[in-house]
Amino acid sequence: MQNIISPISPPNDSYNDICVICCNKSVSPVTLNSCGLDNNNNIKPIKCAYSLKNPTCLTCTRKYIKSKYYNYEYNCLAGCCKIKNKGFLAYGELNRSPDDVAEPRMWKKMGSNGVTKCYRCDEECNTVLDLGIHIKKKCKLTKIKCFVCSEYYNRSEEKEHQKNCYFYCRWCGPTKNITIYFDKNNKKKIRHNCLENNIKKTILNKHSNA
Repeated sequence: MQNIISPISPPNDSYNDICVICCNKSVSPVTLNSCGLDNNNNIKPIKCAYSLKNPTCLTCTRKYIKSKYYNYEYNCLAGCCKIKNKGFLAYGELNRSPDDVAEPRMWKKMGSNGVTKCYRCDEECNTVLDLGIHIKKKCKLTKIKCFVCSEYYNRSEEKEHQKNCYFYCRWCGPTKNITIYFDKNNKKKIRHNCLENNIKKTILNKHSNA
C-alpha cells in the first residue's frame, strides 16, 4: 500500500512519554521523518506514524541516526517505514533549517508537561520549548562540531578553539574576507573573495591545533 502524504499535527496528550530507546522519560522528544507519496506519486517527506505516538529523546534519536551513518536509508524504530539518511532532516519538524530547534510546535504545545531541566548543566528552563532552545543555543556544555577540524568542543570553549582553528587564504592571511554559509541543500559552505590575487578560485588552507 502506498503511503500517501497528509497533514499531521504534533503528538497529542495520548502519546507515550517514555523513550523507547533509553526507557526513561523523553527529554526534548522528537519524531522521525519518513518518505511518502503525494496524490501525484511524487516523493515527499512525511512523519513516521509510530514516532508520532512514541517520540524519543533528542539525544537518543541523534545517536540512533548516527549509528546508521553508512546506510542510504534505514528502518524506523518500529520497522513500519524507511528513513532517508539526511542528518538533522531525518527528525523533527519538516523542512526546518539547521539553526531551528527540532520540534518547536510540539514543545510549545507541551508547555511545562515534560522534562524542563537541562541534563547537562542542571539549569531549570521551566518549559519544554525553553529547554530545547537552551540546549540548542545557550547551554555552555553543549557539544559543537568545528567546521574546520571536525572536532567537538563545549560551547563555552568556542572562542578559545577558534583562536587556533580557522580557514586562511595563502595570500591574504588568516580569517580575512572569509564567509561561512549554508547552500540551498543546507550544506555548510565557505566563500572567500581574494583581494591579493585576481584568480577565479582561491586556495584556502586549514589551520588547526586539533
